[in-house]
Amino acid sequence: MSLTRAPDNIYVVATAERAEHMEEKPLLIIENLTQWLDEQGIGTGNLQWQRLGKNRTHGTYEIQRDDVRFVLRRETTEPREPGTHNLATEVELLALLAKHEVRVPQVTRVVDDPEIIGAPFVMMDFVDGAKLVDSIPPNLDSFEERHGMCRRAVDDLARIHVELDVKEFRKFDLKNADFSKEMLIIRRLGRKSLRNIPGFEIIYDYLSEKVPKPADFTVVHGDYSLRNLIYSHNAPAHVNTIFGWDHLSLGDPMMDLAKFTAFYADYLPETPLETAPITREDAFLSRRELANVYQLETRWDTSLINWYETFYIWKRASELEQLWTLFQEGERPKDTKFTLSLRAGIPQMLANAATISRIKGVDANAGA
Repeated sequence: MSLTRAPDNIYVVATAERAEHMEEKPLLIIENLTQWLDEQGIGTGNLQWQRLGKNRTHGTYEIQRDDVRFVLRRETTEPREPGTHNLATEVELLALLAKHEVRVPQVTRVVDDPEIIGAPFVMMDFVDGAKLVDSIPPNLDSFEERHGMCRRAVDDLARIHVELDVKEFRKFDLKNADFSKEMLIIRRLGRKSLRNIPGFEIIYDYLSEKVPKPADFTVVHGDYSLRNLIYSHNAPAHVNTIFGWDHLSLGDPMMDLAKFTAFYADYLPETPLETAPITREDAFLSRRELANVYQLETRWDTSLINWYETFYIWKRASELEQLWTLFQEGERPKDTKFTLSLRAGIPQMLANAATISRIKGVDANAGA
């Protein structure tokens, strides 16, 4: 997607009048935001926008006018995704992280008035840089940079785990570190499926028998992936900014590493949740190489990383099966293309999870 003036009439509409007639309220009203920016003396000219990331409930947008460019992130008006902070807490958290010289986006304004776009929002500096997702900039496309960008991503994750003091972040703990309890909750999701997919129960049985002891208890990012990293434009490309802090909590650092590696494109078949398809290509580190780098940086044993990766993929497959079930029952999603990909995508996710931990009996074609 690129910057555009045109509303999509799903998430972004031109006028408040149009928004009033919509059953599901949009996330951005161009007319209202433009008027407010004029009143505040922020930029001139027509407003252009593009959505950043895949979080559809919060809504994060790049906004550009003739002489100004910034990121707008708005509060959700829907039930909050479990295990996430509200926007006000996220702003407080970003300020604390910045004090520790963690590379976070700089918040420039906090707007509590919900009347402007339908919910409170914050403005942040736009960070120009390179993303390692579907492609790689030509000037960074070398063996050394492909290798180095992956390694530096792991270096920054290790720094979060090792250097940040748990005591300072205790108030942000989301209390979601109990694997056994969480697995029971997730298991119920899989059982609600309208399809016959034995993989949900097969993987649950494996996970429940082999719950590991935590490697340590640290600050965890909660959603660390290449999609949430912006690199510098020039080689050697270092991480300029880390996004996605609304999931930050306290817990086992292996969970953070595993979420990074579980959805990292590697030798396994493609699924709807890959965070960076480009890493299937040559010269990018493999999942196991990423874990080895992390172990060298932290001295924590990563030999059980397969269990954590399997857990994360099984968890997301169970959550997404709920979305597929609602679709089958007649609820129309905003993102139909993504939802349709779940028909074959979820069984494939479970098959990938089983492959990682060498679990037998999980079929990628079940229910598809």
